[in-house]
Amino acid sequence: MLPLSMNRWTAAALLACAPLLASAVTLDFEVQQEGPADSDIYQPPGFSISNGFIFIDADSTAPGRSGTGNFGRAPSRFGALTLYRDASATDGVRIEVAKGFQGSVTFSYSTFESTARVTVLDANNQVLAQSGSNADPLLSLDSDPAPFKGKFKDEESGSYNKWETYTLSFQGVAQSLVFDGDVGNPAGGKVVGRFFIDDVVLSPVPEASTVAMLLAGLAGVGVATRRRRG
Repeated sequence: MLPLSMNRWTAAALLACAPLLASAVTLDFEVQQEGPADSDIYQPPGFSISNGFIFIDADSTAPGRSGTGNFGRAPSRFGALTLYRDASATDGVRIEVAKGFQGSVTFSYSTFESTARVTVLDANNQVLAQSGSNADPLLSLDSDPAPFKGKFKDEESGSYNKWETYTLSFQGVAQSLVFDGDVGNPAGGKVVGRFFIDDVVLSPVPEASTVAMLLAGLAGVGVATRRRRG
């Protein structure tokens, strides 16, 4: 049996590190005002977004917004992300993770008579996984044929009111996600994606200090076990 002090030390180390190693981060795109995602309206620590625009649901409680519920079934309450770029460019909306992430990415999406795609890239922009090539494609989701009872008003009938959840798994350490697809509404030299993304869930790579602490805890367990057997 391990000494009581060793039991407490190793248990504390393992319990402290395990949630950090397994913790996931959700990007929900909840903002006070809509706008380009590379501005300061949405800047989670350790993440950066380029070629994106965060829209606020037309049926949110924001003053002066009493529309049809354009994406009233989105998993988060107000904001959703879409592509926003120069009309002459071909880039998708990119989410960069400073520490990298691993395992898989899960998100909700909505399209309207159009297609979309997600690509997982490593630090060298090499493709680790992509929907529709080595994984299931993202579907083209027609809106519901009739209005439905919404979250923000009695009736919502927007085009992007049908949502699906998608998970893409991969090997290795990824650095960025790229979402692209059909675009429309060219104005002022810009185009907007005909898809929305919400609640992106991923697991950033843990800090080196966290890994070291866990390894030290495991080493302590091993040393104590060997002493007990000896």
